[in-house]
Amino acid sequence: MKKQNIFYLYLLFTIIIFLNAPAVFSGTTALSWNAPTTNADGTPLTDLAGYKVYYGTSSRNYSQNIDVGNVTTYTITNLTNGTIYYFATTAYDTSRNESDYSNEAIWSAELAGFVELPKTGQTASYVPEDDGDIQAGIEWPNSRFTDNSNGTMTDNLTGLMWLKDGGCIKKKWKDSLNAIADFNTNPGNYNCLGYTINYSDWRLPNIKELESLTNYGTPDSAAWLNSEGFVEVNTSYYWSSTTPQVNPSYAWLIRMSGGKKIVDLKSNKYYAWPVRAGTSGNPCESSKTGQTASYVPGDDGDIQAGIEWPNSRFTDNGNGTMTDNLTGLMWLKDGGCIKKKWKDSLNAIADFNNNPGNYNCLGYTINYSDWRLPNIKELESLTNYGTPDSAAWLNSEGFVDMNTSYYWSSTTHQVNPSYAWLIRMSGGKKIADLKSNKYYVLPVRAGNIGGTQ
Repeated sequence: MKKQNIFYLYLLFTIIIFLNAPAVFSGTTALSWNAPTTNADGTPLTDLAGYKVYYGTSSRNYSQNIDVGNVTTYTITNLTNGTIYYFATTAYDTSRNESDYSNEAIWSAELAGFVELPKTGQTASYVPEDDGDIQAGIEWPNSRFTDNSNGTMTDNLTGLMWLKDGGCIKKKWKDSLNAIADFNTNPGNYNCLGYTINYSDWRLPNIKELESLTNYGTPDSAAWLNSEGFVEVNTSYYWSSTTPQVNPSYAWLIRMSGGKKIVDLKSNKYYAWPVRAGTSGNPCESSKTGQTASYVPGDDGDIQAGIEWPNSRFTDNGNGTMTDNLTGLMWLKDGGCIKKKWKDSLNAIADFNNNPGNYNCLGYTINYSDWRLPNIKELESLTNYGTPDSAAWLNSEGFVDMNTSYYWSSTTHQVNPSYAWLIRMSGGKKIADLKSNKYYVLPVRAGNIGGTQ
């Protein structure tokens, strides 16, 4: 097998386990896989004794051989972003060229960066397999925020630094961007409580950064943030720097009390909350939003803050599933085969795990038993703010029958538990609606890429 035919990068990974790793695979984590059943030439592989894993960088700085032995699964720890891993018949010999192994390698794949999604904050469970029951995602730090005693707060989950005073700037959208640019050089023009330092790189947060402040485990995120050390965080809407591609006269906002996400005219006045990059290497750093078009200096398309998306965002696994190469999540390929009330959606996915033949999900030929309803952060991760229609974009990426309507998340609205959170797949609007209504369902499973369980 030649290097350029590397078995589609990720397809033959079996399980990626996220264990206290940073947002991008640059530190300690582990890679596990199911043993292959055939050699590179297609002949049956029945005995793994003597097979090796070797790895290194694209500069061929191979540093270690691992004897797999006759086992069905194996794990490597201390993985490094950009490293290429090989499973071959013999140990790597630095005196030989890599091409010499073309008939010996079983698989190889380059480990790419993943953005790990955090928990939503929801701990109350209303039915089995909902967000509060599963609590998928990276654990929040015990101390979510640090008060820097200079009018700023650092989020220890994302590394972002926020102005401590959430109520000192309220403007139209473009005026908000201009005000923050002015605040960088003339902070004395603004009555922002306790601000005693002079950073010059404050900016308006993009929609993903603003969303990161929502705590779905409380009925009022504004009150929670104030209890964490912020001051004057308002229950109203806050501007993001992200423009909806459908109509550039609008911009995205988050209602800081509950987390509702809408668009409104840029000519209206809302609060603006400055953010700066802060620290790196945190558990859950944000990815880019996908927006590349810029409408004014300092907006999302101009700054493009966050971790870069992989060149190939999704991998079609050829079995009715799609892997997101940004988050590592695996999704059902068919986005239109299940439409139910909220509780019925959870029950349908539980049934789908055991009886997939009861559902007409296009191309599904494998039998995973750990599908679940995605939480709101997982569902939001599929929104591309660089396109007017994320459903059409997902279909162009390999999904089928992704609908422009709303999709259920497993996350309950804490103000009223008879409601749950949804995402409109066309644009990304986030609302809560009665659980008794019917919406689409897109099953997800965590980080299992290729293979079977």
